[in-house]
Amino acid sequence: MVSLTLHFFSVVLDLAEEIRLANRARLGDRVRNPLRKAKFLVLPLFRRSFSRVEDVTLALAARGFHENVPVKLPSLKMSHLLPLFVFVGLLLVL
Repeated sequence: MVSLTLHFFSVVLDLAEEIRLANRARLGDRVRNPLRKAKFLVLPLFRRSFSRVEDVTLALAARGFHENVPVKLPSLKMSHLLPLFVFVGLLLVL
């Protein structure tokens, strides 16, 4: 979940830049009021980010992700690690 949060932070920054450039292309720098500028940035940013979050939520649900179920990886048997040890040993010898 932490990596997903960090990913969305960069996505939101990219969306903000995209919206800012679109507003500059449409309006130029005619809007001088900072509150109006913020309105033109914040409202589309919320709309797009909530849409993106909804898409990711549906994708995770479709793949069977449940936050309350702990992820338990099976333990590795020593017989599965033997080829790795042999490979590392050969690399050290060479």
